[in-house]
Amino acid sequence: YKVDFFADNGYRVISLAYRSIDELPSIKNKREERKFIESELTYIGFMVIYDPPRPGAREAVAQLDSAGIFPIMITGDSINTATTIAHQVGILDGDEIVTEGRLASVLSDDEFFKVSVFARVSPQDKETIVARYQLRGDVVTMTGDGINDALAISKSDAGVAMGITGTDVTKESADLIITDDSFISLVKGISEGRNLFEKIRIMIFFYLTINLAEATLYFITS
Repeated sequence: YKVDFFADNGYRVISLAYRSIDELPSIKNKREERKFIESELTYIGFMVIYDPPRPGAREAVAQLDSAGIFPIMITGDSINTATTIAHQVGILDGDEIVTEGRLASVLSDDEFFKVSVFARVSPQDKETIVARYQLRGDVVTMTGDGINDALAISKSDAGVAMGITGTDVTKESADLIITDDSFISLVKGISEGRNLFEKIRIMIFFYLTINLAEATLYFITS
């Protein structure tokens, strides 16, 4: 009950447990070794961490929505914690879905493309999420800071790494690096990029129109 209470209020819950082992087992398979060590644990308790959304995050998400960009939260937190934070920043709407990352590969298209929050996500799940959106023909931008984000960032159309907290592996995999680690800066960058693209397009149309008029006048007088 207490765990659910804190998770529903946006806290990250970390459970603590232990197991007494006299010596490590001689298991060459790392997955089996981890499974052995993490079995028959004695639960100690839990601790909570509160990491509130940054000021301006909700406004930034609203700007993305108005610009035709669909923001998706991909996190390792529990579903309850992720759902609360997604509501706080405006990512989760009434008709959208929250699910675990392990289901990304088995959901139908109708269900998958309604998901705006993926919780309990592994690095392989992130790659699957990026690939399914690209398969539909979408342009995908992936942001992250940890080593477990590097694979999905490299697979995305525009990989974005955090400049302060980002690991070297993530930065090397990314196309862009945000120097202040701010999601708001990313939104501003998109706005500036679109303005620049629009200005370039206007100039191209202008010169094409002028050249077409000159060519028409030249052929008529000839």
